[in-house]
Amino acid sequence: MPVPIINDTTLCDGEQTAGVAFTLEERCAIAAALSRAGVAEIEVGIPALGEDEIACIKAIVDLNLDAGVMVWGHLTPRDLAAALRCNADIVHLSIPVSDIRLQDKLQKPRRWVLEQIARVIAEAVKSDRKISLGMEDASRTDPAFLVQVARCAQQHGAQRVRFADTLGVLDPFSTYEAIARLRDAVDLEIEIHAHDDLGLATANTLAALRAGATHANTTVDCLDTGAGNAALEEIVVGAQHFLGRDTGVNTEALLAVRRLIKSASGRILFSNKRICP
Repeated sequence: MPVPIINDTTLCDGEQTAGVAFTLEERCAIAAALSRAGVAEIEVGIPALGEDEIACIKAIVDLNLDAGVMVWGHLTPRDLAAALRCNADIVHLSIPVSDIRLQDKLQKPRRWVLEQIARVIAEAVKSDRKISLGMEDASRTDPAFLVQVARCAQQHGAQRVRFADTLGVLDPFSTYEAIARLRDAVDLEIEIHAHDDLGLATANTLAALRAGATHANTTVDCLDTGAGNAALEEIVVGAQHFLGRDTGVNTEALLAVRRLIKSASGRILFSNKRICP
C-alpha cells in the first residue's frame, strides 16, 4: 500500500462554500500554512475564471511553497490555455464520464470523451506540468468505460486520474471495489475525490486508499459547495490509525490553518458538518 499523498482543495472546492470568499492575502496565508503543516499538494483555483483568479494563483505559486500547486479546469483547450499561464506544478482537467451526465448535461456520446482526452491531454503533456484527468461522476459510470477512459488518459500521457464520487453515492465497500478495479487496469496515480452526502466521505476515502489510490482530495473541516468533501484532519488521522500510513501532515500545525479560516474577516460562519472551533 503506497503512502497516501494529501491533495487539499480548500482554496478551490472549499472556497465555493456558500458565504466563503477569501481575499488574496487570506488565500496566500492559508496556502502557506497548509504547506508548513506538511500537505503535499494544494489545489488553489480555477484559472478560467479570469484575470483576477490567475493573478491570485500566480501569487501563491510565487510563494515557492514546499507543497505542489495544482489548478483546476474543464478538459477544453480554453481552460488548458488559462491553466498553463499560471505556472502551477499540476494541471487538473475534468470531464464528465457517466452516461447520465454525458447525455443529459452535454448531449455527447462516450466516444466524445475519448476524443477530448486524445486532443486536450495530448496537448497538455507537451508542457512541463504534471497532468491529471478528472473523471466527473465516476461513481455512476459503467466500470468498463471508466477503465477505457483511464487507459486512454494513460496512453496520451496523463500521470494521474481523479475518481470523483460527485454525488456522494458510494459506500466504503463499493468504493474499494471501484478503486481496486481501476488499480488493476492502469499504471497511473489514482486520486479519490469523495463527497459527504451520506456522511461517508472519510470512510470512502480511506477505503480508496486501502484499495490502492495514491492521493486523497480533501478540504479543511470538509468545506465544499454541497454536503462537504473528505475532511483533511480526519483523513490524516484515519490513515495513520486504520491504515498504518503516515501522510506527513502535522495535525497540530493544522490548527493554525483552521484558525486562519475561522478568522477570515468573519465571513465563514460554519461548515457543512460542524461549526469551526
